[in-house]
Amino acid sequence: MSSELIGIMTVGVAIAALQMLIIKSLREDMYKLSAALGQRVGTMEQCLAKLKEMVEACSTAAPKSKQPSTLIGIARETLLADCYRYHGGSHRVAIVHCPKIFGDRLGHLSQDGKPDSWALRDFVTRQIIRNSPSSNHASSSHTLAQIEATVTYCEPPPFHSIEHVQDWELYLRLRSYAVLRTLHCGDPNPAFGDWKDLP
Repeated sequence: MSSELIGIMTVGVAIAALQMLIIKSLREDMYKLSAALGQRVGTMEQCLAKLKEMVEACSTAAPKSKQPSTLIGIARETLLADCYRYHGGSHRVAIVHCPKIFGDRLGHLSQDGKPDSWALRDFVTRQIIRNSPSSNHASSSHTLAQIEATVTYCEPPPFHSIEHVQDWELYLRLRSYAVLRTLHCGDPNPAFGDWKDLP
């Protein structure tokens, strides 16, 4: 077995094991992950850059495994309801895989309880679409039901502010690789709305 393959397998095993550590703070876990993988990084930016490099290297070299369990043929609404978590007031969030929108990576779907008021964030490319009251500048005409209909996999999110874009980018890169065994980094599908840069 080549040293490159062993290195890839080691990173995959380490990432899977360290996912359990993401409980208190994503920032804390980035340092834990870098230490566990033997990386010596001094700043958050260096840690993020190194881990990005490692995940991207794994995603291009590692073979795809069987796709994760999907919601197709199952009670989609029930499973999605189980994935949503309240993040303040009536604001709910879920981590979702929407292949028609993102390709092979996970995204951040949120809604605030108002009819068809939702936001879909692609932290990997740092873009967002939303359908919400005019004060928030809607950029998609799709309903929440239409967006949820594209979901093939979902999971509960960590409780973390959306303002921490770097943290979310790293978290979703790692989770995408862990769940999908690959990571697509191209732009999201423009057919679903006018994607704007994250603030």
